[in-house]
Amino acid sequence: PHSPPAFPSRELGATSNQRESSKRSAHFLAAMEEPTKEAIADVQAAFAAEPAAAMMTYKAKSALVDGLSTTLSYPNTPEHGETAVDEPPVMPGGKDKGPNPMDLCLAALGTCQEISYKAFATVMGIEVKSVAAVIEGELDLRGFLG
Repeated sequence: PHSPPAFPSRELGATSNQRESSKRSAHFLAAMEEPTKEAIADVQAAFAAEPAAAMMTYKAKSALVDGLSTTLSYPNTPEHGETAVDEPPVMPGGKDKGPNPMDLCLAALGTCQEISYKAFATVMGIEVKSVAAVIEGELDLRGFLG
């Protein structure tokens, strides 16, 4: 029997005990290359024992750099570094320094689905060799600049 790990708190205002628990959980989870049914059950048990642990606040910080280029950072996970976001050169001021905001939005939806499928399949005992998503979104820019 596994004792439930404390799940990482993504809240910046977390207490020192929550931050320490978060470090232990991050180490525990990082050690696994593949999620296991047991590890997911441990997280489920931790959430059942302490429902507040399932509530997370994700944060991102964005700052305009130049032209239409921005830099994203993630206050809760600074180890992930910064991400450049920009528009393509066909947009006045765009320098194509990184994906545009719509690319990131669509990518986030796809990765969320892939991760969810893998986690649910693992709990159900279904082996998943790969999951891929192709996300497409239409955007009408006629009203963008008035």
